[in-house]
Amino acid sequence: MKIILLLAAALVLGSCQHKSASSAKQVNKTTYGFVGTVSKSTCKISGLNWKNSDARLKRGLCALSRRYGPVEVSSSCRSSRMNRSVKNSYHLYSRGCKAADIRIKGVSGRTILKWWGKNMGGGRGYYACKSFVHVDTGENRTWNWNLCRKKKRRA
Repeated sequence: MKIILLLAAALVLGSCQHKSASSAKQVNKTTYGFVGTVSKSTCKISGLNWKNSDARLKRGLCALSRRYGPVEVSSSCRSSRMNRSVKNSYHLYSRGCKAADIRIKGVSGRTILKWWGKNMGGGRGYYACKSFVHVDTGENRTWNWNLCRKKKRRA
């Protein structure tokens, strides 16, 4: 009798492990205020390097798009050559593509950053003179870049 129960338990546990291993390509989450599979076809995100981006970043951007509308990514994964000025950037392929510079039409940058901080944590930066905000899944930190450079006028 004990052997039969042990075999039944092993079959149940084995089938659970098999299901999770087979669904490793698509992440099914019930967090961040939505239920469903996070995939390129189910999220309204344009411009994201979907293949190379961090899974947590994709879940956060997908949740953000479901809350506020389509997310437009102006920059996600970068090579070290392209990103010479910041060596430890979360945008780098070598660091796992854990960052994105984004905008959402009709939604202020401050609103996006407030949502990201409450629901995702990580880094978030506001660029007052730019048309994007930075979000990442690194350590929890914030910044506000308020320097607006005026273009020199030629006489």
